[in-house]
Amino acid sequence: MKHGLILLIAVVVILTLPSQVHAQSGIVNPPAQNSCWGLWSADIGSNQYLLIDILSNNYSLYVFTQNQYETWSSGGQAYAIYTSQVTAGNAYLVQLPQGIYDVVLYPTPCGINASAVVRVVNQPAVGITALGPITTNYVLAYINATGLGPSGSVYVILGSMVVVKGQGSTREYWVESSIGLGSNAQLMINIINVTGALPTTMYSQILNLGSFNQPIALYLAIKTNVSGGIASVLVGYSVIQNGSQYKPPGITWLSFQLINGALEAVIEMNPYLATAGGYAYDTELVVSQGAGSAVPMSVGLALLYWDGAAFRAVTDLRNYALNINATSTYLTLGECQGLPCVIPGQPTYGALNQFNASDVPMTYLVIETPVNRSVARYITEPTNITYPTILTPTYGTKLVLVGIVASINGVSEFVNSSVITIKPGNEPTVVVVKPIYAKYYLVSISSDYPINVNGTSTSNYGGWVLAGDYLVISAGPHYLGGTVRVFPINGTNLVIRIDEPLNAVIGWVRQYLVNITSPFPIGINGTQYLNYLGWVNACDYIIINATTKYLSNETRYIPTGGVGVVRVCEPLNITITWSPQYLVSIVSPVPIMINGSLTSNYTAWLGRGYSLTLYVPRYYYLGNGTRLVLMSPVNGSITVSGPSSIRVIGEPQYLVAIVSPVPVVINGTRASNYTAWVWRGGFIKLSIPRYVILPNLTLLVLNGAMINGHQYRVGSGVIVVGSPMNIVITYNRYYTVYLAIAFTALVIIVIFAIRFRGAGSGDGVTTV
Repeated sequence: MKHGLILLIAVVVILTLPSQVHAQSGIVNPPAQNSCWGLWSADIGSNQYLLIDILSNNYSLYVFTQNQYETWSSGGQAYAIYTSQVTAGNAYLVQLPQGIYDVVLYPTPCGINASAVVRVVNQPAVGITALGPITTNYVLAYINATGLGPSGSVYVILGSMVVVKGQGSTREYWVESSIGLGSNAQLMINIINVTGALPTTMYSQILNLGSFNQPIALYLAIKTNVSGGIASVLVGYSVIQNGSQYKPPGITWLSFQLINGALEAVIEMNPYLATAGGYAYDTELVVSQGAGSAVPMSVGLALLYWDGAAFRAVTDLRNYALNINATSTYLTLGECQGLPCVIPGQPTYGALNQFNASDVPMTYLVIETPVNRSVARYITEPTNITYPTILTPTYGTKLVLVGIVASINGVSEFVNSSVITIKPGNEPTVVVVKPIYAKYYLVSISSDYPINVNGTSTSNYGGWVLAGDYLVISAGPHYLGGTVRVFPINGTNLVIRIDEPLNAVIGWVRQYLVNITSPFPIGINGTQYLNYLGWVNACDYIIINATTKYLSNETRYIPTGGVGVVRVCEPLNITITWSPQYLVSIVSPVPIMINGSLTSNYTAWLGRGYSLTLYVPRYYYLGNGTRLVLMSPVNGSITVSGPSSIRVIGEPQYLVAIVSPVPVVINGTRASNYTAWVWRGGFIKLSIPRYVILPNLTLLVLNGAMINGHQYRVGSGVIVVGSPMNIVITYNRYYTVYLAIAFTALVIIVIFAIRFRGAGSGDGVTTV
C-alpha cells in the first residue's frame, strides 16, 4: 500500500548548515505483504539537493528511479540509487544526478501519513526554522553579530507564512525581511502572494539604515492585524546595539495592506501544511553570505513568538531554511551564550535543540548613578544593583539614600532599600533604575549672644540640614541696661533656605535709646512722628526735621531747638522747642516808616515781644494841590503779643486859592487873597460885590470867576470843593468923564452897596 505526502515548513531561526549525505546505492528487498510506506516524487535539477527531514519515527529511506520503483512496489527486489536508515529529528541532504526520482520512507502505519519533510532544494541557508505547530500574530527575531570579516556581505533574513482567512477563502503570503550587516545597511522587504501554484510579489521595498559598527544587535519582527475587515502585515526593525552604544528596544514598523474582507490574519507554523506551490507553513531566520570561502563571523540568533501574554521560544526547530532561497556556503550552526549562532564551518542538517526565551536580550536596563550619569545595557538574567547609602561628593555636602525608583515601561515603583534586583522581562522592556538621594548641607551658625534656631535656643548651632529646607533664626535684642542694648545685624527673624553649605556668624550692633518729644509732629530720618522713642545704632546719625506749624488764628509755631543732624553715641533725651509767631499786618494808602523803612503794605510773622516802631506823618502831600491827612491807631512803638492788623486811613484835602482885585467875603472873612486846604466835599462861602467904585471914580462891575482856568458866571454863594481850586474873581472897569456921570454912578453904587449889605447869605451854591 502506497502513501505519498510532501511536507513543507516555514519558520525563521538561525542554525548551523548541515553536511551533505552522498548516495549509497544497493539492492532493496520487496515490501512485506499488506505493508504501507510514504512516497514522494522529486525532480532534481542542476545543483539541487534532495532534503529529507524526519519529524518522528524511524524509517528506511529508498530513492528509486521510476522504473526501479515500479519493480519494487510490484513486489520484487529492486536496485535503489540511494538507501539509508533515517531516524527522527535528523535531516538528510542527498546529492543526486539530475533527474526524476521516487522517494520512499518504509514502513509506515497504514492510514497514517509519514512524518517527514521531503523537499528539492538548493543548498539550504543555515539558521533557525520553526515547524510548530504554532499560530500567532507576532514573531520577533533577535540577531547579534560580532567578528564579521571584511570580505563579502552578510545578510540576516526573516520569513513567515501569513495566512488570511475570509468568508470561505484562505490567502497565503510569504513575508520576508532581510537586513545587510555591512557598512551601508539596508532593510529589504518582500511580500509574496503564494496562494496559487505560482508566487506573485505584492510589495518590495528597500530602506537605508546607515552604517553599523560591531558588535551589532537588532530585532526583526513581523506582525499581523485586521481592522475594519482590512488585513495588514507589519514589518519592523529595531537596532538595539550599534558598536558600544545601546539603544532602547523601540520597534519601527512599516505597514502593508494585504486584502479586504478579512476575518483573521495569523502567522502559522505547521509541519503538515504547505501551499499549492510548495511553500512550507513555517517561520525561518537564516544567515546568508556570498563569499567564495569561509570568512570570520559569529551571528547569534533567536526566534520568538507572542502567545498573548509573553514572548516564547518557537518549537520544533530545524537548522536549515525551506522557503528562503539564500546561500550559506561555509557556514554551520553552533551555540553562543545559550543561543544558536552561525559560525564558519561545514554545514550539517537536522533538528535543533530548543533554546530559552530568557536568553534573548529584551530588557533594556538604564542604571542612573548618584552623580547624574547613566549606564545602559541589556540583561538576560536577574541583576542586582546596589547604591551606597551615604555619599560625600564635596566637603559640606552629604547624599543620603532614600530609596530606589524603578520605572518599567514608564510605570514607576519606589523601593525603600539600597539594593534592587531587576529581572529580565519576556517582552521588549525598558527599565530605568534611579537612586533617590536626599542632599544635606553642613550648617554652622555661631553667635556672641543667645539665638533661637528652629525653636531651639543656642549660641552655636551645627549640623546637617536637608537641601531646600529652611532655617528660622530668631535673635531678639539683648539688653545691657535700660538704655543700651545689642541687636542682631540681620534682624530679629532670619529665614535662610539651605542650598549650599553654610558657615554663618550672627553679627550684633550696639544701640542706644533715643527719646525725642515735641508738641507738634516732627520728621525723624524722613518719617513723621509726634514723639519718637527708638533704638539707634551706636554713632549713627539721625536727621531731625521740623516744619512750621500753622494754627487757624493767624498764629504759628516755629522750631527753635533740637532739630538738625544728631550723632547718637550715647542714650539721648531731646526736646524739640517751638516759639510762637503772630501775623502782623499794616496797611497804609501811602508809604509810612516802619522800623526805619518806608513801606505801604507790611505783613510779617513776628515773635511774641517783638518791638515794632511806626511813624505816621500828619500829612502826605501828593502834589498838584492835594494832600492826605493820615490817621493811624498807632503811631510810635508797639510790642507784639498776638496777631495784629493796623490800618492807616488817609483823607484827602485840596488847596483852594482865591484872588480878587477887591476884597470879597470868604467864609465870613473879607480878603482879596485867600489860600486854604479844604476837605473833599467841603464848602467855601463867597460874598462878592457886583459893583465897586474905586477912589478914582473907576467903576468895577463883576464879570465872574476864573476857576482852574475856566470862566464861570458866579456871584455870591457856596462852592463845593472836589479838587484843588484856583479861583480868580474878575471885574470889568469903567471910567467917568463927566461929573454927572460920576454922580449918577455914585448913586448907583450907593444903591448897590445898600443891596450888597443886605445880601450877606449869597445868591446860591456853585460847585466846580
